[in-house]
Amino acid sequence: MGIPTGTMHHVQSGIQDGEPYRWRVHSDCADIYWEMNGGNFYYYEATCLGDFGLSEFIHLRGKYPHVICRFELRDQLREVAR
Repeated sequence: MGIPTGTMHHVQSGIQDGEPYRWRVHSDCADIYWEMNGGNFYYYEATCLGDFGLSEFIHLRGKYPHVICRFELRDQLREVAR
């Protein structure tokens, strides 16, 4: 799922191993990403949020309800596509 036009979001860019990168993500997804990575803001040292299974951050539903819902929807759409 992409970020709809006009939606406030987080953008981070830099250089990793001599190569430029650009990270564009919902702001609340960035917040949970940093929490799951111990506050690590550096792209090259962190784990991708998609690498975590939903069960690993479901306990944060009350703090990041929209993130959890987006991941649940993603998983449900994958099931329907099978």
